[in-house]
Amino acid sequence: MRIFSDIDLSPNIQKFLPLIKTEYLFNNKYGLKHPGAIFNTSIGKVENALLDFFDSYKEFGLLKFEEAHEKHNDALLKTYKIFLYSLREYVDDCFHVIKCFIPPFQKEIDERNQFLWIRKSKDVEANDLLDEIKDYKNYLDNIVNELKHNNGILGSISLYDSENPKEHCAGYFIANVVNNRYQPVEKIHPEWNKQATGFSYRRDIFYNMYHVFYLGELVLDFIKKKTVKEMHPIVSAAPGKKKLIYEQMMLMPRYFLPDEYEKAIPSISLTQENTLKLEYPSRLSIKPNRLNRVKLTHSGDGYTREFKTLYAIKLR
Repeated sequence: MRIFSDIDLSPNIQKFLPLIKTEYLFNNKYGLKHPGAIFNTSIGKVENALLDFFDSYKEFGLLKFEEAHEKHNDALLKTYKIFLYSLREYVDDCFHVIKCFIPPFQKEIDERNQFLWIRKSKDVEANDLLDEIKDYKNYLDNIVNELKHNNGILGSISLYDSENPKEHCAGYFIANVVNNRYQPVEKIHPEWNKQATGFSYRRDIFYNMYHVFYLGELVLDFIKKKTVKEMHPIVSAAPGKKKLIYEQMMLMPRYFLPDEYEKAIPSISLTQENTLKLEYPSRLSIKPNRLNRVKLTHSGDGYTREFKTLYAIKLR
């Protein structure tokens, strides 16, 4: 699917929410903010988390790779963890936006989980949306639950060219202990060719930001079904920090981790006219993986002594 955002580089839903007439809203009945306020706060958290990540990531192209890895690895993992949490919160906030357009029932639904609340509402359009987004929600649920509730750890993997540090593929994995050995959690990182795997930052960021916009499109379609189909969006001509995010994304080297070359490729591009184009799957070309060195790091727990190697590669 292709998604376009013009001028202000915002999800299109953000340009329509200020236009909604109060007669269509039930947020006050549920003690919720205006759906536009909910969305603005949520997307702001995602964008700020990604900007903080790029503040550390950009150093990879400026220093010798070993030095960059040692100096900035902790900051990368810390800021990326916040980014992952902000994405999960964004999904929940989109569910709150949806709830604002569903009339209260004669018998109140006692359910704090907004996903389950919508399921129980039996609203046809809302449940169709949940079906569309369930795979992405499950992906985030597995990650956040492992880190927040199962004491999982974040580790980093970096493949790079020893002669040119700008040619690299940095990434992460989520690990936990199985049979007294730390290894990537398989429900998050399925084995590939009998090898443990991770996620490259490049593919993961593009994949996640595509879905931020995609979920916004689904919610916008839902809102139009509940209100009026034809609305003229409010567009700001000043993208501000949003442009910095996509400029940094464009600078990331087009390398993936070995198994990711067999997956669908997400693509996001920014034109000179400040039009954002998002596509998944795309036909984007990526560089063959000729990186010849690897760094693998993780934080220990003081008890577990063994760790499974990713991609069956010899560490140097």
